[in-house]
Amino acid sequence: MLQLLAALAPTIAQVGLSAFGSSKADKASKRAAKASLRAAKQQEKGLKRAAQQIEQATQQGVGALKHYTGEAESLLRPGYDAAKETLTGSTGRAGSILGDAYAGAKTGLTDFAGQAESLLRGGTGEAEDALSSYLRQSIDAARLGIGEARDVLQPYADQGTKATGLLADILGFNGPDKQVAAMQAYEGGPSANILKDVLAESVRRTQGEFAAGGLLRSGAMTEELARRLSDTRLTDFYKWQDLALGQQGAGQSAATNIAELASKLGMTEADLLAQIGKGTAELRHGLGTDLAKLKSALGTDLANLDTDLGAKRATLETTLGANLSGLDTELSSKLSGLRSGLGSNIYSLLSGQGINLANIAVGQGTANASGLVGAANAATRGAQNQLSFLAPTIGALGNLDLTSLLKPKTAAPVAGDLGWQTSVTWN
Repeated sequence: MLQLLAALAPTIAQVGLSAFGSSKADKASKRAAKASLRAAKQQEKGLKRAAQQIEQATQQGVGALKHYTGEAESLLRPGYDAAKETLTGSTGRAGSILGDAYAGAKTGLTDFAGQAESLLRGGTGEAEDALSSYLRQSIDAARLGIGEARDVLQPYADQGTKATGLLADILGFNGPDKQVAAMQAYEGGPSANILKDVLAESVRRTQGEFAAGGLLRSGAMTEELARRLSDTRLTDFYKWQDLALGQQGAGQSAATNIAELASKLGMTEADLLAQIGKGTAELRHGLGTDLAKLKSALGTDLANLDTDLGAKRATLETTLGANLSGLDTELSSKLSGLRSGLGSNIYSLLSGQGINLANIAVGQGTANASGLVGAANAATRGAQNQLSFLAPTIGALGNLDLTSLLKPKTAAPVAGDLGWQTSVTWN
C-alpha cells in the first residue's frame, strides 16, 4: 500500500496542482503540498545515506571477519606444522636413542660372550694341561719305580747272561776255542787252588789207606787213586757248572722280571696316555658343547633384541602417526570451526543489514506516505474550491498503468565470492 502511494505521489501532486486556481487559497495549498513533498524527499535522502552507510559497514565487517579468520588460520597452521615437526623430530631422536641403546646392548652381549668363550677355552686348556701333567707325572713315577726295580734286577740278569755264555762255551756250542778257553778259565779260577788241596788230601788219604794194607804203590792203589781223583775233579766241575746253571737261572728270572716290568710300564704308559687322550677329548667335547650353547644363547639374545627394537620402533611410528593424524584432525576441526563461525558471522551481518534496510525502506515509505497525505490534504482543499475540474483528472487517473507502478525497486541479494552482498536501487 505504501509503495502504491509512493508511485501515485507525482500524479496525485500534479492533480492537486492543476486543481488549484489562481486564488490565494490555491496558492497556499500548493505551497503546503510542495513543502510536504520537499520534506519527504529530504527524509528519503537521509534514509538513502543511512542505507549506504549500513551496506558499507556490512561490507567492512565482512572483510574484517574474512581477514581475521585468515589471520587465525595463518597462525594455526604454522603452530600445527611446528608441532608435527617437533613430534617427528622427537620420534626420530627417540628411535636413534633406542637404536644406540640396543646397539650398546648387542655389543655388551657380544663382548660378554667373547669373554665367556675366552674363559671357557682358557679353563679347558688349563684342565687339559693339568690332566696331561698329572698323568705324565704318573708315567714318570712308574718309569722311575720300574727303573729302580730294573737296576736291582739287572746285575742278576747280566750274571745270568754271562753264565749262559759260559755254559755254551763249556758245551762247545760256541766252538772248540771257546770250550778250551772255558776249561782254562775253570782250571785257573779261584776254585782251582781249593781243588788242588782237595786232590792232594785225597792222594794222602788213599796212600795212607793202601800203605796200612801194605799195598802202597800197588796197582790197586793207583787205580783207586785215579778213580778218586777223577770223581773229585768231576764233582768239583759239576759243582762249578751247577753254580753257572744257578747263575743262569737267576739271570733268566731277573730278565723275565725285567721284561714283565717293561711290559707293565708300557701298558701303564699306554693306559695313562689313553687317559690323557680320552680326558682331553672329553674336555674339548665339553668345550665345544659349551661354546655351541653360548653361541646359540648369544644368537637368541641378539635376535630378541632386534625383535624388541623393531617392536618399539613400530610403536614409536604408530604413535607418531596417531599423533600426527590427531593434529591434522584437530587442525581441520579448528579450521572448520573458524570457517563455520565466519559464515555464521557473515550471515548475521547480512541478516542485520537486510533487517536495517527493510526498516529504512519502511521508514521511507512512511515518510513518502506522510508527504503524500499532506499533498493529498492540500489537493483536497483545492478540490473543494474547484470541484468542477476533478472529472477530467479522475479520467486521467483511470488511464494509469498501475502494474508498472507496483514493481519493486529493491534488487534481490546476490552471492559474491566473499559472502552475501545486498544492493538497493532507489528512485
